[in-house]
Amino acid sequence: MKGGITTFEELRNKLVICLRNGCKDSEETAITKVQQILSDRDKVSEGRSAIDQACRDLLKELIVEKQQCSQDRQVKIDDLTSLIKISTTCAKSGLASISLPFILLVDIFDCLTLPVCQRMFAFVEQQILTWKETTFDAMGKVYILRMCNDLLRRLSRSQDTVFCGQIRLFLSRYFPLDERSGLNVMSHFNVDNVTSYVKREIVDSQALSSEGMMDMEDGEISEAEDDEKKTDKNKTPIDYNLYYRFWSLQDFFSNPNLCYSNSGWNALTTSSRLIFDVFKSYKLEAITHHKDTKKSATSSNLELMELSDPCVNELDISDRYFAKFLTNEKLLDLQLNDSKFRRTILVQFLILFQYLTSSVKFRSTSCTISERQQQWIERSTKLVYQLLEETPPHGKEFAKSVREILAREEHWSKWKNNGCPSFVRPGLSDDDSDPSGIRKKRKISRYYSTSASNKIELGNQNLTRLWNLSVDNMSACKMSSEKFTPTVEEFFEEALEQCDPEAQVEEEYKLVNNVVYRWRAFRVLAVQSPLIFPTSSSTASSTTSKADFLAHALTEMAKQSKDKKPVESDSVEVESIITDDSAMPLAIKEDLEDEDKLTDGD
Repeated sequence: MKGGITTFEELRNKLVICLRNGCKDSEETAITKVQQILSDRDKVSEGRSAIDQACRDLLKELIVEKQQCSQDRQVKIDDLTSLIKISTTCAKSGLASISLPFILLVDIFDCLTLPVCQRMFAFVEQQILTWKETTFDAMGKVYILRMCNDLLRRLSRSQDTVFCGQIRLFLSRYFPLDERSGLNVMSHFNVDNVTSYVKREIVDSQALSSEGMMDMEDGEISEAEDDEKKTDKNKTPIDYNLYYRFWSLQDFFSNPNLCYSNSGWNALTTSSRLIFDVFKSYKLEAITHHKDTKKSATSSNLELMELSDPCVNELDISDRYFAKFLTNEKLLDLQLNDSKFRRTILVQFLILFQYLTSSVKFRSTSCTISERQQQWIERSTKLVYQLLEETPPHGKEFAKSVREILAREEHWSKWKNNGCPSFVRPGLSDDDSDPSGIRKKRKISRYYSTSASNKIELGNQNLTRLWNLSVDNMSACKMSSEKFTPTVEEFFEEALEQCDPEAQVEEEYKLVNNVVYRWRAFRVLAVQSPLIFPTSSSTASSTTSKADFLAHALTEMAKQSKDKKPVESDSVEVESIITDDSAMPLAIKEDLEDEDKLTDGD
């Protein structure tokens, strides 16, 4: 028994020396030496235990002993990453346990300080594809989730927000969307998120306002103060009643199930009407921006998510960004004049209204709303969108973005109600494949069906109309509406009228003297009329100008129309004449060859 222990200790010491040199030199050399050391062992399990223990001993040496002996007391991240890479390669090749890299990572994050952990976590993010491999997928999920949760418990949400977000983004990339540990399947609410605000007896606001305004006797009120009273008469006073109603809404936002009781619903509707009246009475200007609100955003008991506003480009984001709001009673007046604050509250209303009207699978049967309550929610939703559009800057664009986001959120709610099915579709098995090797033709889906009853939707109204004009492309090309070439009679109608002496058109203004018109005329004649080819009785020669030749063709056309003998096009005769290039006048030949120079006129 003693000899066996000595042998294991010797093996472990050899592996530690080999791994230590591998961290300094190269990983490939270390793996090769480890394989040579373990090749003499008959028991594979004993070799795995030895290398697992050797890696943990070397990790202790890198973290504890070097930190105590070194002057700067800093751990070298490169040595730690090299050790993790070596352990990963050993686990893939079967030399070490599959869980070895994850055990080392857990030990590293437990022993290091937070700044060093953040630098080390960047390496974990780079190796995300390695952790997703089949070899580590099943074993690594538990260790990585535990490691990340331990880190989040050590971090401060207010001071280490970047590192916390980095960890959460890594988890969202590592785990699939249908991972059960990351889904709130039962639709529970975070009731621990409590908003702290001042609570005392609600006093009649009108009595307080009238009492505060009677500082002078009845005959001593000036005209300016009287006018100010008339303008502020319709406005809701900003007092404790408004303050209490305003912040009490956060209880319903954090736990919407409170709305299903009679007392809760009455409190919600009363407070909502009051807040809506305040937002309608206190309008914001297009350039309203209070810098004092920046000072009031340093600390808060209310944790509200910051809404990103990509539409705002002209304002400095650093002056407007804050993730928390103070609940001090004296700051409510300033907060109501801040567009960011208003948008946050109004969006919370929309989220609450959407939850109350949507179907939730795990909601209790007693949590239902009546038809009257449904109508009130619909009216309030329209009012909230109207207030969002009136809130500068770019209110309409912001309201449109919120509407699209909430519409997309409905699809996620339906996906959760259906049991969160996986997005990964299984491939075809060997039994489903055709043994002959011939792929069967897939059925046309209803979106691309060629039947008249099914319409192909392309996402754009004009594209959909154009695509559905015909069954296929060939039939669309043969449609009469696609034929844009005019007939000979239509094209030369105006030119024939100009040839009439009674028209009294000067030569320079005739169409036959227009270069572009001549080029198009020769094209039409070459396709539809034999007049472009000279006959034995024709006076055209190779030296005839283009204008004279076209004028002669127009004269022939005028004679034919006068004799009521329409020109018939014989495709066989024309084809035989086209093959004889010597019969075509030289001027016409040059005109047809220069079509590239005149395409701009077509």
